Amino acid sequence: MIYDHIIINGTIVNSDGEYKGNVHIKDGKIAAISNEVLGEAEKITDASNQYVLPGLMDTHVHSRDGGATYKEDF
Repeated sequence: MIYDHIIINGTIVNSDGEYKGNVHIKDGKIAAISNEVLGEAEKITDASNQYVLPGLMDTHVHSRDGGATYKEDF
């Protein structure tokens, strides 16, 4: 399969804990999480030494569009 994006070699964090793996994205959705690269991709991001939090959404953001950007702390 050809994915839109594969994030490789990351430390995946989810409700089961954390482990090394790859996140495969197709049509804007997570299609697979695996220990192996399952196909090809238009874009590949190497997340070595980084945490990957699939599906995480920040539910409280102050984007400060249009001013006060000095207050932005994200």
